Amino acid sequence: MSDFNYYSSLWIQYFGFAVLQNTLFLGLVFLAFYLLKNADARIKYIIGVLGMVKLLLPPFIPGSFAWFTGIGRGGAGSVTIGEIIPVSAEPPPITEQLSAGSIIFILWLTTLLAYLLISVLSTMILKRRLKSSIRINNPGDSRIKLYFCDKIPSPLSIGLFPKKIFLPAYWDQLPREGQKVLLEHELAHIHRKDGFILLLQTIAQALYFFHPFVWLLNERINVYREMACDDYAIRDAKLTPSAYSRHLMSIAEKIVDPQWSYVSVSALIKQKNKLLNRVSYQLQEGGMKTLSKPKITAVLVCLAALIVPLSWYCSTDKTSAPEEIITQGDNAPAAENVGKIWGTITDAKTGEPIPAVNIFLKGTSMGAATDRDGNYYLVQVPPGIYDLEAQMVGFKNVIFNNVMVEVMKSKKVDIKLSPVVMGLQDDNQEKFTAYDEAPKPVDGFAAVQKNLVYPEIARKAGIEGRVVVNIHIDENGNVTETEIMQSLGDNGCDESAINALKSVKWEPAKQDGKPVSVWIGIPVVFKLK
Repeated sequence: MSDFNYYSSLWIQYFGFAVLQNTLFLGLVFLAFYLLKNADARIKYIIGVLGMVKLLLPPFIPGSFAWFTGIGRGGAGSVTIGEIIPVSAEPPPITEQLSAGSIIFILWLTTLLAYLLISVLSTMILKRRLKSSIRINNPGDSRIKLYFCDKIPSPLSIGLFPKKIFLPAYWDQLPREGQKVLLEHELAHIHRKDGFILLLQTIAQALYFFHPFVWLLNERINVYREMACDDYAIRDAKLTPSAYSRHLMSIAEKIVDPQWSYVSVSALIKQKNKLLNRVSYQLQEGGMKTLSKPKITAVLVCLAALIVPLSWYCSTDKTSAPEEIITQGDNAPAAENVGKIWGTITDAKTGEPIPAVNIFLKGTSMGAATDRDGNYYLVQVPPGIYDLEAQMVGFKNVIFNNVMVEVMKSKKVDIKLSPVVMGLQDDNQEKFTAYDEAPKPVDGFAAVQKNLVYPEIARKAGIEGRVVVNIHIDENGNVTETEIMQSLGDNGCDESAINALKSVKWEPAKQDGKPVSVWIGIPVVFKLK
């Protein structure tokens, strides 16, 4: 659950930047549509495709604010200046739940997959209808095969790079010139590779199903695509715009709007109410299609150039894991005058990463805690030589001497901790037992969570925080003794934490495969919802 929450938060950050930048870029695309409103459909179609390509282009320019703000991934391991939180090397705290970011990610992914599934199913339905098609002779381009199908409302082609054109039932009722209009229009879609663009449109719409600008952009692209193919057909059929428009209107009168949806490379007329704009475009006189080439070029070049500055993402170190860092106050040194220390802390025996290890620079107030992947960061560290210490309940402390920090450089220090559980003092003698496998609840930490009661007095007072309980677990998995190592005060939280930990059966720790009696520190988090 914790890993899913973490990766969901990364998605929200990454995708959030993409949504913000793409919204701004689409605003510029619609501004370009306005500035070039008198351009021909081909130019406006190119503008629309630029917008769609930007939607599919993931942010690729790294940008970092971590040097200036010291902000990293927050979480249970975050600490304030000089604060050292003694917690165990156990998995994430027992109160961890599915985060709001995870829920949003699940909804987004579910809707995306549903949209893509509907698109695939509609295409499969269309292909099934086309199975009954009958091939007819093509007097023109021999590379394109013609098929007659009485189950489609208008001519269409389908696929990424189609080689077939399917003609409707009224094909034989059209005059020869009308038939030529249909063929030239569909050939325009094929020659322009519109099938590939339609696939990209479908993917972009699925990714940004929630974005009204994307819906509007796709609608514009569809309209301008048909207008551009009309221009192509008029040229190759050697007709005047008015003659072509008359054929278009006569064909529209024969079409019955389909009762089912489909995804195809093209359809001469998918909706009759969209036909008026196309006819008006063809019959437009005067300013239409008369823009100067320098103006068109300037708008297209500027729009394409803006793709790069609007394609950045928040990043820190190319080789680093996500940060879990300390807040160092308003008087932190400037980024150009400091360096970093970072690394991974693992169990010396198992090699597994250890979360919530406290690490700090001796003689300073600078410290951090490792995240759930065992990664830590110390940022905005003034240049110099330091002693780096790692502390963790249940493990031996480790000190790295003479760690050199240089300006604007990252120093990686990986640390391995050896497990040793330390316990209570008895007659000035320290009890400890080494182990290979840590103790854990038989039914998991969820069983402890189920029995954890938030004290009413603490709830009303708005008290949140962490209670760390040192518990003794014998060879039979029973909690025999407890000690509060970190308290939340006299509000019932300490007692509630102890009761929850004692309420469950534990699997004892093991040394060389045999159960042993150990002391271990367990963090219990109290957080108001």
